[in-house]
Amino acid sequence: VPQAKELVHSGGRKTELFDRMKSKKHRIDYNTIGVAHAENAQDLTRISGIGTFIQDKLNFLGIYTFEQISRFTEKDIETVTDIIEFFPGRIQRDHWVEQATELAKEK
Repeated sequence: VPQAKELVHSGGRKTELFDRMKSKKHRIDYNTIGVAHAENAQDLTRISGIGTFIQDKLNFLGIYTFEQISRFTEKDIETVTDIIEFFPGRIQRDHWVEQATELAKEK
């Protein structure tokens, strides 16, 4: 709800939420998940549990591909959950890693 209110009242601009995320972005372990760029972006909304707003947050963190999500460790999940201000346990419950692994195989 706070994130939705922030977007509504900001006209959808990247505001305080993205500023908070930027201050924590350095905690992402790109050595584990890999590096990708916007030109390699895949439609992460194909993963159940990822909508356009969550995809925007992940992209802001440099997470663009199924391969990156498929490499998430428990530590990565905890870090990403904290940074994107997501519900604890939701990534595991929605099986992002497993879905991403299957989607990465489709390439």
